[in-house]
Amino acid sequence: MQNTLFINRVTTEPKINKFDVQLTKGLNIIFAQDVGGKGAVNSVGKSTFVKLIDYGLGSNSFLKSESAKQQLKNTYLLMEFSVNDVKTTIKRNLIKGNICEVYEGWVIDKILSNSSYTGEKMDNGDYKSRLESLLFSNKNYYKDNKILSIRQILSQLIRVQGSGFEAIDKPLGINEAANIRRQRLEFLTGLLSEEEKHLNHEIQQAEEREKDLKKQYQIIEGYIRHKTIKHEFELKEELSQLEFQIGNIEQNLEDERNELVKIYERQDELKKEKQKNITIINEIQEKISAYKLRVLNYTTTCNEIENESESIDFTIRSMEWFKRYPHKKCPTCLKPLKYDDSEKCLLHEDGTSDKAIETIKQVLENEKKELQESISFYEDQIKQLLKERSDVQKLVNEINGRMAKEIDTVIENITYLEGMKEELQKNLMSINIQINSLNDVNKYQREWNDEKDTLDSLRKDLKSYQEGMQVRLQSLSTYYDEIVQFLYNGTKKGILNLSPKAKNIQVKIINDDGVGEEDTGDATKIMKVVAFDLALLKLAESSEVMHPKFLIHDSPNVRDVDPEVYKRIMTYVLELESEKGDIDFQYIITTLLLPEDIKENSEYIKLKLNNNGEEGKLFGFSF
Repeated sequence: MQNTLFINRVTTEPKINKFDVQLTKGLNIIFAQDVGGKGAVNSVGKSTFVKLIDYGLGSNSFLKSESAKQQLKNTYLLMEFSVNDVKTTIKRNLIKGNICEVYEGWVIDKILSNSSYTGEKMDNGDYKSRLESLLFSNKNYYKDNKILSIRQILSQLIRVQGSGFEAIDKPLGINEAANIRRQRLEFLTGLLSEEEKHLNHEIQQAEEREKDLKKQYQIIEGYIRHKTIKHEFELKEELSQLEFQIGNIEQNLEDERNELVKIYERQDELKKEKQKNITIINEIQEKISAYKLRVLNYTTTCNEIENESESIDFTIRSMEWFKRYPHKKCPTCLKPLKYDDSEKCLLHEDGTSDKAIETIKQVLENEKKELQESISFYEDQIKQLLKERSDVQKLVNEINGRMAKEIDTVIENITYLEGMKEELQKNLMSINIQINSLNDVNKYQREWNDEKDTLDSLRKDLKSYQEGMQVRLQSLSTYYDEIVQFLYNGTKKGILNLSPKAKNIQVKIINDDGVGEEDTGDATKIMKVVAFDLALLKLAESSEVMHPKFLIHDSPNVRDVDPEVYKRIMTYVLELESEKGDIDFQYIITTLLLPEDIKENSEYIKLKLNNNGEEGKLFGFSF
């Protein structure tokens, strides 16, 4: 079983007065014997032995006596113990115990036989932290805050002589804070009223959060349902269709853009063809311009010939006319003549001049005719070239038309498809907004449901905890009554319950006489504490609580208790051993009395002290 503290062996280095105690599970008696009927068996070392164990478990100091300090300053405590399944040996100077030497396993014999054998050295604070971690596994923390230290918890397990038996929650016999006393018992018994309060507080907060989340969900759900009349599955179906359509459009757009690329590639060829035709047009235009220039030149020449012919005709008529009159110049060549009227121009005698003029005229006529024929030819050529130019220009225009038409068609298709895509994407965005709105509704609903689940879980935890606490409380109450009846041999009963408000554990012993009046005597006060400790020990042995199944009672005041009742403490522990069989608890009691069924040489007596001189004392000297 887990969460068990067990002391196996206690001795010193060097050994003093043969002090070496081997302890066991179950009942362990430290017996102070009255030798010779002297009556007073004081200061023999019973409480010192208890202090040794407490010192081995991290108590800050061992003894305050100056004489003891002088005598024991070079003496070390050696103690073997286990926490759960972890075996440990501690070595600690009895006087200067700030440093603890810790060994794995139970190795006292090895330490005593080998002076060079060393363990891990640490200060007492670190040692207590290690014990705390081993024993409680941080269960003494709540929300990262330590509720109780290991020393505060262990003090409940080591009840000191005298004042330690005045109240169940004052094992040290000193005044401690009420919350420490309450929390210590709650921690060891599993009756954590603080845990119940915390769960109720968390439930209250969870109820408020659940209420707020429900309200938020209902508001957003009502608004969205008003804005969105379609169900989510309908919107998702539309969304799927739109995504499919957009996908098709994007594919078509890709095809059109690819076609546009191909068109541009084809237009490179058309541009070459167009440029070729433009070159032809330019060449034709150059020919036309050249032919027109020739026609212009020929026409001008014809006009000049026409003018010259008219001049010749005019000259001929003038000559005919001037023949009637004397003249000073030759009418043909305009050479001056002498004043002799009879004188004639030798060059134009005998009609020579007239023939020359006729010849010139004929030559001009022929030249004019040739020019007119050339003009006619070139005008025909110009007409032909104009027709050719027109035909080639038509080809260019056709190419331009084809180029523009192909590009315009594709661009028109792209523009149309992009417009369709934009509209579909608007619809897609609108549907996504609606779906996101519905998702928001679902998110609020999930948060509300999660908080409801949290609330249900907290309520179940509270119910389970209360049920477990009730079971533990009932068991503890039953054990307490059982032990009281055993100790008082059936003449009294024990009552254990929780106070109504503070939920503190409270115990009573009542007379079993039909009246049930509480016994408030001093002896009963001590036995209430003893019975409670034993009931808690049995609860730890029987169920999973944090109590480590370890208990020390340092000499309940025998003078204030009925000796027979006192003896039955040890008898009950023997009964508990028999009842449990495979026992896991350890009970150590220092006592002056033994029950009849335990003899002075019994195996249950682990250490025997006496009042017969110094040798009968724990360390063999008084202090």
